[in-house]
Amino acid sequence: MVLILFELEREKIVVPEDKPYITISGSKASDTIITWNQGRDLLQSPVVSIFASDFVGRFLTIENTFGTSGIAVALRVSADRAAFYGCRIISFQDTLLDDSGRHYFNNCYIEGATDFICGNAASLYERCHLHSTSDRGGAMTAQHRNTAEENTGFVFLGGKITGSGSMFLGRPWGDFSKVVFGYTYMSNVVEPEGWNDWGDPTKQSATGQTLERRTTARKRRYEALWCMASRRRVPRMAGLQTRQRDNDDRQRSRCVEARVTT
Repeated sequence: MVLILFELEREKIVVPEDKPYITISGSKASDTIITWNQGRDLLQSPVVSIFASDFVGRFLTIENTFGTSGIAVALRVSADRAAFYGCRIISFQDTLLDDSGRHYFNNCYIEGATDFICGNAASLYERCHLHSTSDRGGAMTAQHRNTAEENTGFVFLGGKITGSGSMFLGRPWGDFSKVVFGYTYMSNVVEPEGWNDWGDPTKQSATGQTLERRTTARKRRYEALWCMASRRRVPRMAGLQTRQRDNDDRQRSRCVEARVTT
């Protein structure tokens, strides 16, 4: 089933578990807006909740206008094989509850201030724009992997990070949180430490990794070596693999392939 929206929708949308293979598409994200105002509860506040497999969202803005008073989820994805293309996902805290399943986000804009991509899915974010509205000390990600056996984690490839104030790339919601940023432009909004261990030094080895960051706004040296991967290392993180392949000498850019493994 394909649903095509063309206007402002002031409502909450739930795609139930028994309704797989649904696509919701807008003409363009700036014209197709799904909005609601509810907060404080992680599981009850989402504007859009996806529980059915094989869902596709295209060219949508999904926003929770609750404000800065606490949890306010815009999008919850708790299903397998979901994909989002050219979407804008906007709130303040816990904007995207990337809860469970295997997901793909392409060319999406995600905005928030505190833990605004959180959950325990196995997800690839390709060419996505993360925008921070944190004044100080917020975190972009809060990944919730709790055991070494879980095939989950977040990988960000070929995107950019902008914003105001300052924030960390992430902090570990779970004991074995896994996050990778690869070939990502990072503005000065990113704290020099890179990652926050949420007050628990034992989680430093599992907090996150950064692969060949690109920072042009200002030269900065990141001292938190415990959270960095070597540029030459191929990360295999919680069922998410990236493989780097050098092109021939006539090409300037590198090709990065990414896939979600089962």
